[in-house]
Amino acid sequence: MRSIVFCTQCGTENVETAAFCIKCGKQIAINTVEKTSEKTDTYYWALALLPLFLGLLGVVFSATLDPNFANTAALICAVAVNIALVTADSNLLKKRGIELSALLGIVLVPVYLYRRAKLTSTSQTGVLVWSGAFVVSLIISLVGLTFIGTQENTDATEVGIKNWLVENSITDTT
Repeated sequence: MRSIVFCTQCGTENVETAAFCIKCGKQIAINTVEKTSEKTDTYYWALALLPLFLGLLGVVFSATLDPNFANTAALICAVAVNIALVTADSNLLKKRGIELSALLGIVLVPVYLYRRAKLTSTSQTGVLVWSGAFVVSLIISLVGLTFIGTQENTDATEVGIKNWLVENSITDTT
């Protein structure tokens, strides 16, 4: 027994393996979704793990760049990478016939991931991964900044002590 699918544009019956409607030529979305669903999840998971990557990047920037510039550089990188991933994902979904605003993903990533999962009938795990990655990135940032700040304060304190010793004619025995 052969299954049939109906064209969403003209309503014509087509065999389920048809890629295009036999009457109007419109691409039949069911076959497209099945063929491309695995490829489009790459951006979904990249967005879900993005906070973790950006948290690590922020710590690296704080350790290697001027503190005033490090925060700005980390923010610019975060926004640029987020915009690129959301835009690429949104465009790929459009090719599958799924409309999802890239602006939503740029402003509210977890909401975008939730809506995307609903529209593509994929797992909501990406939303949980994003939330966990966000919490872990905050912890990484706090721990990293604490150690970086402690090292800078320790260096400054050591220099201050040595200067005080020199000013008071006390020699360093080390």
